[in-house]
Amino acid sequence: MSLLPPIKLPDLDIDLGDLRNPFKTNSDSIVSNLAKLTLDVNIKTDIKAELEPLILSLFSQLQSLLKDITFAANELLSKSKQMATDLINQVLTGLEKLASEVGQIVSNLLKEAEALAEKLIDKLRNDLVNPFFDRVDNLRQALVEDIRKLINYARSEVEAGITKILYKGDEIITGTVSEFSDELKRYYLEVESLAPIILDPDKKRERERHKACKDELDIEGVSLPSIGPGKFFDYLECRELKRLDENTPIRNIKTSYGDLQNRAWKLACVGRTEGSALQDKATKAWLKYGQLYYLWNKFEDNMTPLEAIEKKIQQLDNQIATFQAKSLQIDDLSTAVRNAQNTANNAVNIANNAQNTANTAPKIESGAVSKVYYQTDHPIEIGTPFGSRSDTIRVNFSVGKFSSPPKVQVMLNTIDTEQAINTRITVIPVNITTSGFDIQVSTWADSKVYSVGITWLACIE
Repeated sequence: MSLLPPIKLPDLDIDLGDLRNPFKTNSDSIVSNLAKLTLDVNIKTDIKAELEPLILSLFSQLQSLLKDITFAANELLSKSKQMATDLINQVLTGLEKLASEVGQIVSNLLKEAEALAEKLIDKLRNDLVNPFFDRVDNLRQALVEDIRKLINYARSEVEAGITKILYKGDEIITGTVSEFSDELKRYYLEVESLAPIILDPDKKRERERHKACKDELDIEGVSLPSIGPGKFFDYLECRELKRLDENTPIRNIKTSYGDLQNRAWKLACVGRTEGSALQDKATKAWLKYGQLYYLWNKFEDNMTPLEAIEKKIQQLDNQIATFQAKSLQIDDLSTAVRNAQNTANNAVNIANNAQNTANTAPKIESGAVSKVYYQTDHPIEIGTPFGSRSDTIRVNFSVGKFSSPPKVQVMLNTIDTEQAINTRITVIPVNITTSGFDIQVSTWADSKVYSVGITWLACIE
């Protein structure tokens, strides 16, 4: 039994366990060494009894010292903890201040970067973008100006061409009018120079035509230059037509009509300044004599009108003869057509009779159908549920076979059922129409049907 009382170290009233453990460990080590020295000394028991109070006193003092040391350590650790807390708060405050300063610096840097970017963008805009668009505008303006110049040049060329054409047209029309006026004067001088008594037969006939035309136009006693272009054309037309008769060659007739058409053109040119009525008169005359020229141009030039008419009559006679020959052929063809029509009518009658016979004859159609129920799990095959079970099989007639629903008969020609169970089956036609019907296959009780074959017959009396 140990002579030393147990020594209990006081707990350190601190939160930092890592600082408390060294004190406790050192105290335990000191007490253990003293105890070892005391117990290992080989002395007598009486000497130990004498030393025991001394040792106990020593241990008491040592324990008191340890308490003091522990208190001092607790005070020191408490102050260290407060100092650490203050230090951490100072550090956090410093970090917040530093973060604010850093944020302010970063904000300043961003502002400087934005300002620098704006300057850079302005420089790019001024040095690159604006010159580029200015160049594009210049090119567009140059292109538009070139196109405008080209259009103006083309317009001026077209206007010059049109002016030239109109000027040339005015020259032609003015010349035509002058020609018409000169012709008027020439005819006046020519006719008025003819003496009343003329020995030359041609001039005498010309004088007679002149007088007759003036009488017809009611311009007797009026000088030709004063009658106006419309009346003057009528006068020329009258004189030209009076030169023509049944013995005039076709060549001369075409020449006269050609001259009159040419004078109608000249009159139309004069009518350009005289008024629309004169232009209408000239246009109608130009069309009329153009058509007459085209008509007589179909005949030979050395023919007279009578010869031309006789030739035309001969052509018409030939055409009539040809027509009559073709008419005879048409009559023969008509006869053949009538015969063919009669034959066709007879064929139609025969066909109608055959159709009537077919219509009165009974219409019949038949056939056969089958259906397998084995291993299909159909109620007819498996026999459940107990009682009546049925199925339908569709049959379609030939298209157009029946005009009304026929009478239908059905009958079994094949049946396969379960041999150990009674056979029960019926087949009847249902839903009969002109296009087809359904066969209703039925069984009942516990009968099982594996397959059926059915023959059907449909007819109308």
